[in-house]
Amino acid sequence: MKTIKVTNSEASCGGMEVLGYKYIPHYKEYYELDEKGVYIVKKIFSQFVDGCKSLGEIAVTLFLEGITNENGKMLTDSFIRYVLTNFNYVGYAVKGAKLVKRKYKPIISITKFNKAQEKLGLVKLKNLIFMYNGGKRNVTQL
Repeated sequence: MKTIKVTNSEASCGGMEVLGYKYIPHYKEYYELDEKGVYIVKKIFSQFVDGCKSLGEIAVTLFLEGITNENGKMLTDSFIRYVLTNFNYVGYAVKGAKLVKRKYKPIISITKFNKAQEKLGLVKLKNLIFMYNGGKRNVTQL
C-alpha cells in the first residue's frame, strides 16, 4: 500500500494551494486539478454524504488506505470538516467578506456540497449572495 501524505501547503486555506488543486504560477488565479488531491476530496465527500460515515470514521478509512498528514499521522476530524466546508471545491472562494466564483473547475457538485452542509447543520448554496463573517455563513436571496 502506497502512502499519500497531505502537506500543510496542500491543505492551505489562505495560501495558494488547496488540496485537489495545483497553482500554476504563470497565470493569475489559475489552478489545475491535482489527481491525488481530487481523489481524497471526492472520497471524503462520498463517504460523508453517500456512505453516512462520521468525520472520525472517514479519517480512519483514509489512514487505512495510507492517506496521512505530512507527519505520517491520521488526518484529524477538523481537517475532514475543513474539506467538507471548503467552498473551493464547488468553484467559489472567500474574498474579504464575500464568496466569489472562481475560474477553476469545481471538484464537487453543488448538490453534493449542499448535502454535506445540511448534514453538518450549515447553510446550503443555491442562487444566493454569499457573505462570510467570522466562520458563520450569512446568506441573502438575490
